[in-house]
Amino acid sequence: MAPTLLRKMSQAFRELADTVNQDKDMEVKPFAQACSYITDLMRHLGPLSKFAVDDFAPRVADLEAASRSFRSLKSMMRGNIEQNNVRSPGSHTRNLLLVKRVIELVNILFQQIVATNYDDKGDNALPSQGLAAYLAVFSQYHGTGLKATVEFFKPLIPSKAQFLVILEERDEASIVAQMRIIVEAATRITQYIDNLFVAKDLGFDWA
Repeated sequence: MAPTLLRKMSQAFRELADTVNQDKDMEVKPFAQACSYITDLMRHLGPLSKFAVDDFAPRVADLEAASRSFRSLKSMMRGNIEQNNVRSPGSHTRNLLLVKRVIELVNILFQQIVATNYDDKGDNALPSQGLAAYLAVFSQYHGTGLKATVEFFKPLIPSKAQFLVILEERDEASIVAQMRIIVEAATRITQYIDNLFVAKDLGFDWA
């Protein structure tokens, strides 16, 4: 049986986290590949997906393109610093920061799903948990118009039962197990990226 999307994603994220554990530089190419699975995941979020994918996918594609010039995230950021274009629209470093925030969103969403044991009612329903994760990460960066758009699409986000079928996972235990792996890995990955920004004295509240 071919691995499901969530299994591919959990393996890619775990391998990235392993580089952190081994005190190695995280490479751009596998990072971009891992993030491409988030793009695929977004496509299963109903009408909201086009809005999300149109913003996120080009940033991941930019990082994939950057991997042809830079081996590691650290060297990629150094290249932008040397060119004095870190904060320029479309810079690799700016896209890395914005992609990191989406990883944080996925992390928070999956944490909620794992913590509530895949319960699909009331505040534990996927649309409610998805909105909560979005607000936790992006509330300070997005204006009222964008927040209203996300709120508008909230009722159209699939339920967890539908999500289970869409992702072709066997059962709730299977999907929670993969999400737990991603949560543990994503926490290490985003901390690693935060440390890179701090080490270069760039901060991460500007994009």
